[in-house]
Amino acid sequence: MLNMNGEKEFRKGVELLNSFSNTNVRDAMGFFIKAADEGHIEAAYYVGYFNLFGEPQIQKNVKQAIACFQKCLDAGLSRAKYIMALIYLYGIGMEKDEDKAYKLLEESYKEGIYDASALLTYCCLKGIRTDEDILKAREYNAIARQMRLPGAEALYLSLCAFPI
Repeated sequence: MLNMNGEKEFRKGVELLNSFSNTNVRDAMGFFIKAADEGHIEAAYYVGYFNLFGEPQIQKNVKQAIACFQKCLDAGLSRAKYIMALIYLYGIGMEKDEDKAYKLLEESYKEGIYDASALLTYCCLKGIRTDEDILKAREYNAIARQMRLPGAEALYLSLCAFPI
């Protein structure tokens, strides 16, 4: 059975965010926190996101963000796998762990989070958790270019310089 705890608060938070008024971000965050406290996983994702990246009205709190994303990760939320991969890959608020990062990137990619293709391209080129693999990097880069991800075209030009 689907857990609907916190759904009302979550929807109110989303409504405030969609109102396109910067003054509503802090209020939306309040609703997301309430919903997350009731076990709403998407709300926990929003709380983590705002804590990780901050907003003019919301101070960054990386430790809180990681706790929220870990809760989402434990629940299997694909978007959280991608964000946690970023955190592990770059060592944001914790020690770098490229193995965990690569595993989470692959999982999120397979689950439809195609933004991961850009970082998977990078990992294949740098030999992170895999041997340097130009063919695999080109496959991931093709997806990144289709998604029009920033830097994908420039990376493609670099990939063309490598012999197959």
